[in-house]
Amino acid sequence: MKPLTPNKRAIYFSSFSLVFIIVIPFIIIYSLGYRFTKDYSLTERGGIYVYVPESGSDIYINNEFKKTTGTFQHELFLQNLKPGQSTVSVSSLLFQPWRKNILITEKEVSPVFPFLVPKDLGLREIVVATSTGAFTSTSTSLEINVSEQKVILALFKVPAVVVQKQIKPATTTPEIFAITKKKIKIWSDGNKVFAKYIGEEDRTPPYFCTNITNTTSNLCDPILEIFNAKSPVRHIDFYPSRDDAIIISAGDTVSALEIDIRLPQNIFTLYKGKKPDFRISGNKVYVKDGDFVGQFSEI
Repeated sequence: MKPLTPNKRAIYFSSFSLVFIIVIPFIIIYSLGYRFTKDYSLTERGGIYVYVPESGSDIYINNEFKKTTGTFQHELFLQNLKPGQSTVSVSSLLFQPWRKNILITEKEVSPVFPFLVPKDLGLREIVVATSTGAFTSTSTSLEINVSEQKVILALFKVPAVVVQKQIKPATTTPEIFAITKKKIKIWSDGNKVFAKYIGEEDRTPPYFCTNITNTTSNLCDPILEIFNAKSPVRHIDFYPSRDDAIIISAGDTVSALEIDIRLPQNIFTLYKGKKPDFRISGNKVYVKDGDFVGQFSEI
């Protein structure tokens, strides 16, 4: 094989150098998260982080399957996503379907924490045992003794805070009766329910912020009106183990709903009756509707 002539070596060197000079900038641009649009302009990419603690849940982005959560793998992280609206949805055999429209913004990772409610809430009527022998609880009833029943019924007595609210001075705002969990406060005023973020400004949850005309600028308001019931709200509290979801009783329904009002706001009916109310003690959720008293064993 004859060695290359000096002229050919110069041509090859120049050609490869030219290709290198042309290609390398594109590689650098790509690695930095930029992409070309259809009109050949550059745009930066964003990312999304989804955390679902419930195992066996299927995560979809824009109706495209991405992952099934496992015993130890509860997270999905995607980057290099095109800025704009994306739909995150979660489906499971054991939980109600969940969906949320999330705005992907340039150079940011959008966190998502789906709120999943069991399909079978395990509602069991609480009954007093008729004897001192072994209790005979079933899938639809829960036997307790008389002293335990008194403790549960005492939860539903009119709390002192409501009496105070009825005689409060005109200058007092309902927020002073708020329930606080971590950095979130919730309270009701008539038919409406409000939430307020009281943490550091740079850690404000994204659902307290409204994107301005789909730009990268956000307008954050620490107070949100998260629900407007058709009738006065009787009681509210945080959903067990969550600080971004609540339980509310109003009208003929006890419902669970997200504080996140980005569309669609997921609202789930827990109980429907005549005039039901609920109380939470520890992580146990009790419901009372007339003479009926029950406990959700799966919440």
